[in-house]
Amino acid sequence: MDEPLASLPTPLANPTVSVEPAGGKRKVTVIIAAIIAVVLIGTAAAFAYLADPLGIFASPQKIIASAIANLADATSLEYDLALHAQSTGDKNPGTDVTLTAQGTSDTFDLEHPKSSFAFSVTATGALPTPEPISFAFETRTVDKIIYLRVADLSFLTGILGPSFTPGPLQNQWIKIDPEALRKQFAATFNQSNPETADPFAGIQKSQQAAAEEFKLKAEQTKTALKAAHLFGNIERLPAETVGEVSANHYRAAIDINGVADFVVAAKNIWTPDQPLTDQEINDMKSTLLESPPPPIDLWIAKRDKTFAKIHAEVPITGNMPGTVDATVLFKNFNKPVNIEVPSPSTPIEEVLGSLFASFSTGSQQAASGGALEAPPVLTPGPLDADGDGLSDSSETQLFVNTDPKKADTDGDGLTDKQELMTYGTNPLKKDTDGDGYSDLEEIKNGYNPLGPGKLKP
Repeated sequence: MDEPLASLPTPLANPTVSVEPAGGKRKVTVIIAAIIAVVLIGTAAAFAYLADPLGIFASPQKIIASAIANLADATSLEYDLALHAQSTGDKNPGTDVTLTAQGTSDTFDLEHPKSSFAFSVTATGALPTPEPISFAFETRTVDKIIYLRVADLSFLTGILGPSFTPGPLQNQWIKIDPEALRKQFAATFNQSNPETADPFAGIQKSQQAAAEEFKLKAEQTKTALKAAHLFGNIERLPAETVGEVSANHYRAAIDINGVADFVVAAKNIWTPDQPLTDQEINDMKSTLLESPPPPIDLWIAKRDKTFAKIHAEVPITGNMPGTVDATVLFKNFNKPVNIEVPSPSTPIEEVLGSLFASFSTGSQQAASGGALEAPPVLTPGPLDADGDGLSDSSETQLFVNTDPKKADTDGDGLTDKQELMTYGTNPLKKDTDGDGYSDLEEIKNGYNPLGPGKLKP
């Protein structure tokens, strides 16, 4: 009985150790490979999401919203606008208007803003003048000094006749230094009115306050723009290259309600005391819904989500049917801007002195006992409410705040244009030289309205 037992195998020395099942190593290898793959894919996805060169992870709506926000927040950019309008109706058949504008803006340093803007427009076809109408100008702003050049005033020749000559206004850089003008006007006023408080000090303070208010409202408008829902029904089109920029192409419909909401928000920001009524808002939406604007094509740079190009073709209905085709190109967002100070340039004071040489001529005529010119015929119009020969904008901006609705602001019997351009008197004072006689009385009787005493014959 012992031999069979002796032939059995000897028990294991360590019974707790088990033998690994077949294929176990293969399972562990697969698990480790899967973990590595997940990590690699997740890392690649994270980098792709951050860069997102193709816009794969963001919806078109978000990409467009990002482009709008980047446009609002841009501290510098360059843009190029081309617009072509063509009339197709019977009223003005074949009328073509071509408008171009190029600009650069740099507001990175608000204390030293820089900008440039060039504009030109040409109209041909059924016009009130036999020749095409064209107009072009350019402005540059460097360190708060404005430079202006009018390159083409030929449209005025067509309107005013061949006798019109643009003189010093055309193809000459004009320098406008608001601070220098303020100091000059203040010095002149203080010399003529030594006992009167300097009104320009108060004007400067109010202008500074207005500038601060403008900055605040501009920031509020930017915030409203970023929150606005301006586009809907967005279609993704094949990507294209705009200039040197690879861009995604979208076609988007205007969101009428979103645009109306933004208009209301902007109105409340800029004119809070004149909010739109519910009826006005509904009327605005109804008007837009009756003639909804066509879709707009948007090209957005893949790399930084900024606008590269915007294009729209809008049909015009009504009394002058036709089409308007507009394209805007953008580039160099948030990049350094170099705007050169034009040279040579002529101060605005010298230009006005040359342009309105009749100031001194009229004064000399009055000083030599020249006869009072015949009262002018007043012809009110849409740009000249009082018909005194000075446009409303020039009365409130170029000159000394004469009343655009009153031909004779100071009521001395001379029109504002006569005082400014013929006799050189103050259109805001009946008695410019303060000798007790009105300007009209002195001129009629051969006295100098600009100084005391009777004139020599």
